[in-house]
Amino acid sequence: EEFEKDFDVLVIATGSKGRRLKVEGSDLKGIFTAKTMDDFKSIDEYIRKRNVKKAAIVGAGFTAAEVAEALTMRNIKTYVLHRGETILRKLFDEDFAKAIMNTMSAHGVVFMPGRHVQKYVGENGYVKKVFTEEGDILDVDMVVEAIGATPNVELAREAGVEISEKTGAIKVNEYMETNLKDIYAVGDCASSFNAVTGEEESSMLATTAFRQARIAAYNILGKRVKYPGHLETAGLKAFELYAGTTGLINAIAKNKGIDSLAVTLSLPSNPHYYPGAVDIRFKLIVDKNNGRIIGAQALSRKNIANMVTAVSFLIMNKVSVLDVTVMDWCYAPPLSYGWNVIVEAAFQAVKRLKIL
Repeated sequence: EEFEKDFDVLVIATGSKGRRLKVEGSDLKGIFTAKTMDDFKSIDEYIRKRNVKKAAIVGAGFTAAEVAEALTMRNIKTYVLHRGETILRKLFDEDFAKAIMNTMSAHGVVFMPGRHVQKYVGENGYVKKVFTEEGDILDVDMVVEAIGATPNVELAREAGVEISEKTGAIKVNEYMETNLKDIYAVGDCASSFNAVTGEEESSMLATTAFRQARIAAYNILGKRVKYPGHLETAGLKAFELYAGTTGLINAIAKNKGIDSLAVTLSLPSNPHYYPGAVDIRFKLIVDKNNGRIIGAQALSRKNIANMVTAVSFLIMNKVSVLDVTVMDWCYAPPLSYGWNVIVEAAFQAVKRLKIL
């Protein structure tokens, strides 16, 4: 449907589209993307109608991991085909990523690293086999491609809005303004930048969209507020294991030329005498040159979302590890351990960096 409507201010929030592999057989029935609620409703309906027993997931991000858990919990044999050695390799360092994979493997998920899909083969129009370039042949009833998304910018491009050559998303400034007056862009269709490195990137997280939308709203209402960038703060539940990450992982920090220090330690969630105490495995990434925190990762059988969110605030505000060592933290045996894992990791970093 085409229509015309006058506006004083326009906000473009057209989102993104799930990527698809361009291989032989990709038009077969039973191959899904995993981007929208409609996608997942279609997957659920297909599982019920076709009595799915085996499925392949192509991808290595949060969505691939979450779909793998969901299918496995429905007693579907699930294979995860991914190109790298580990999944989540931009979000967790190898040791943490492997811990997540080990938990999922213990529940029956089969990981197939270093794999590239060559083609799909079907019967009567429905996908039945996955062939890889490495020589694997998998019998499947369904395939889910969770290989990321591309910004939906066709409308913006037609209107003359500038598109970033680097990200393929709408180019915006720190006020979420495009190159056209009174036109803003937010969410998956808009570019962002990394709050640690300052590099332009895409950040297709709901939380990034929320934050960008608020920045746009503040500025539309006349309050000049700058968007501070993203840290890709996110989390995952993999069966009984909770995982969270924010900022740069150590491997990426070093790859970008940052002289980084990683401090990894484990502390209990509660005192040993309190029922239900579990370990929290935590990693803090610090820039050796200025002592600032630039990243963190956490694993536990208890929810660690608030912990990771707290570190994201420290990173955004360029807090040094020395200041964190005297941070005031909430303690009571039913709530936490006597030593806060963030504070203790910062103290270990101070000792290793010989700041004092």
